[in-house]
Amino acid sequence: MMKNNVSRYLAYAFGEIILVVIGILIALMINSWWQSKKDKEYEIDVLLQIQSAIEGDFYLIEGLTERSGTRQDGINFLLKAINTKNTTFPDSVIMNAYNKTSMGSTYTYDRSIYESLKVKGLEKIRNDSIRYMITRLYELYQPRASLFIDDYARERGWKTIISNLEPLILDFVSTEDENGNYVIQKRPKEGFLQSPELIRILSLNQEDDSHFRFRIQGIRNRLKISNDIIDSELERLAE
Repeated sequence: MMKNNVSRYLAYAFGEIILVVIGILIALMINSWWQSKKDKEYEIDVLLQIQSAIEGDFYLIEGLTERSGTRQDGINFLLKAINTKNTTFPDSVIMNAYNKTSMGSTYTYDRSIYESLKVKGLEKIRNDSIRYMITRLYELYQPRASLFIDDYARERGWKTIISNLEPLILDFVSTEDENGNYVIQKRPKEGFLQSPELIRILSLNQEDDSHFRFRIQGIRNRLKISNDIIDSELERLAE
């Protein structure tokens, strides 16, 4: 009888152990499922934020492209004016063209989301290809575009060009306003359109603008590719 009691006790204990093990396994499975769900939601949220930053950069690039077009309009007007003989242009028209020609641009981009992601852990983006693509975008392509555009502008681009163009085209005169205050005004110089140096500087300005357009179009294409890849990944994660 004692043997039967021991057997029943062992069977009961074994059954209890099995139930505990099953309970632990179920809890681990639920916890794993819940953690996977949280990781997936976080990943989707991060990718949406990266997309939002990319869209902001797109918006900036569109504005920079418009500025470049305005700059070209100013350059083209002055080149046309040089070749228009026996025509006098109002000061306001010349100043408008000069202001357009003087427009320059630098490229900055939003990397705040990426920096936050680096702190929290890039490995939370589980797709290796997506993680690599995002890293390349913010560690290589974006900084390189900004560096090339800004360095070119500083060394031989619009910043240098305008410092030469301004004294060639403009005179600075002191005038008295209606309140008796003296102000400095810019006015076009007499005969500046006949200066051979003007064509050279406008040519450099065109060259700088072409370089800018080339670089900005390159990063725009890269952003488009990155955005499309993230779109595809978001669709996959939503399944």
